[in-house]
Amino acid sequence: MPRLSGLVALALVAIAFAFPTSFRHSQADAQTTARATLYVVNGAIPASVTTAAALLRHARGHRARNLPEQTNAPLAERHWRGSVVMTFSRPVGVRNLTMLTYDITGGQRVLTGNSVDIFVRDVNDTSLVTDFDLARPRFRPNQDIEFVVTSVRTAIGSARVHLTGEIAQGNGSLDFTQADPDHPTARR
Repeated sequence: MPRLSGLVALALVAIAFAFPTSFRHSQADAQTTARATLYVVNGAIPASVTTAAALLRHARGHRARNLPEQTNAPLAERHWRGSVVMTFSRPVGVRNLTMLTYDITGGQRVLTGNSVDIFVRDVNDTSLVTDFDLARPRFRPNQDIEFVVTSVRTAIGSARVHLTGEIAQGNGSLDFTQADPDHPTARR
């Protein structure tokens, strides 16, 4: 009997040491991920930008706080296009990042369902670029959007932008000659 209780005690000690150690490793992994600064840029990055320093200068100079919609299509088919430039405090260190899009209009943070998986070619990179396309009707003018880049389910950087564009309006006329079939006084 003493030998059995000794084995149980040994098993409990092993379990007690196993969980805090694995928890400590997951916290250490999250802390080793580089922090990112995000810049939302209207349109694509020019081909003449070839170095990381030039990319950072371009991103800072062309940062978009208000993003206009592309007006070369009918109103219902319009969208907002741009690029997100990410600069990291040190080499990325991971192969996969995810960019999530949140609607923050009205003070609430709602996930829009748009996510972009970013596959990193070189884990020693300190800057990355990814393009985005936000289409109507999921996105609309006067909407505040937040892009959040995550690594292993940990947010490492974010940027906000306000969508601007034409709001769909009626033609301003009312037609009382047609009966409303849903109205209680409509003849059936």
